[in-house]
Amino acid sequence: MALQVPDAPATAPPGFVDVALTILGWIKWVGIIAGVAGIIVIAIMMMFGRRNRSQLAADGLSALPWIVGGFILIGLSATLADWMLSAGEAVTSIDGASNNFLPECTPGDAATFC
Repeated sequence: MALQVPDAPATAPPGFVDVALTILGWIKWVGIIAGVAGIIVIAIMMMFGRRNRSQLAADGLSALPWIVGGFILIGLSATLADWMLSAGEAVTSIDGASNNFLPECTPGDAATFC
């Protein structure tokens, strides 16, 4: 007999939702400010590295994809978290039965790919 762990829904403590959203907003704002500052630093490194210090300009430019990636992750953080949580719920249900990611369809249905 397998022991089943109860899967209680996530609920926030009373009065904590506004505080949590405020803190997440502050963290997101700090991340955006850090990204903008990083782009400014890259621009300065490229300006100083223009003559006889090409390695400084190259080092600055090589950091740009990391900053752009950080901006993308900040922008998509809530969407990615929601997607991962919903994907986890779709894989296994409480009784342990596997669910399919694809909706049921009949062959020849034009709305879905079967």
